[in-house]
Amino acid sequence: MAGTEITILSTLTLAEASDCIRQREAATFEILEVISHSRDDEQPVFDAILKWAAKLCRAPQAGLLMPNDARTHVRYIARWGPPSKHFQVGVSEWSIDDPIAVTTAIRENRIVNVPDLLTDVLTEEEHPSRLEIVEKEGIRSVLAVPLTSGGKAIGCFDVYRLEVDPFTDDEVTLLQNFAAQAVIAIEKVRQFREVQTRLARESATRKILEVISLNPDDEQPIFDAITKSATDLCNAPYGGLILRNSEDTHLVSAAANTENSGY
Repeated sequence: MAGTEITILSTLTLAEASDCIRQREAATFEILEVISHSRDDEQPVFDAILKWAAKLCRAPQAGLLMPNDARTHVRYIARWGPPSKHFQVGVSEWSIDDPIAVTTAIRENRIVNVPDLLTDVLTEEEHPSRLEIVEKEGIRSVLAVPLTSGGKAIGCFDVYRLEVDPFTDDEVTLLQNFAAQAVIAIEKVRQFREVQTRLARESATRKILEVISLNPDDEQPIFDAITKSATDLCNAPYGGLILRNSEDTHLVSAAANTENSGY
């Protein structure tokens, strides 16, 4: 913290530096508080981090992007800032092979800090995605920092500016810290969900065994219990059990569960 304060003081007035330090402390406190209360949902953590990332980095927008399971595309899953038709949560996506900051950060698991995107586009590669970001959104300076877990990027934060105003090393470090906090939140939620899933499966097994013990001469309650448990655990709208008839000529429905389907 002392090293950061010295860096800040060298470029800002004492009053500005003190205010900056207070804001960062407030950001840290709020984010850690949200993490402590978000055991089963990381979205509030993302929202808090993006709000502070934009504010502290003097950026009009901050976003979190993650790759799909196949790691073929990258999509916005959270965003803070004014509406944009090109940066929409759950909609806007790019091929992970596109040569833009956010895909490169995830694909190569490294920080991408572009001082002037227009110069970068003109001197390196006039890819359609690059041109769109510059021409339609007017973005000039951009920073993308990966969220690293298990030796690979599971997503990235990005912030940008509409004027040529490169992000400083101090701002890069700030976004790295936010990325580390986001990974903690993601891992915490993952572990919580794994525990909940295991407990739910153990509970379902106990219920089925109980039904079996209470119905030694009737398989229908057992089929119903198994079908309902399978549907619930898979979060499916419908579940069914299909068996062959005694003549082995047709398939017949032995049980069905539609409680989750809305019908």
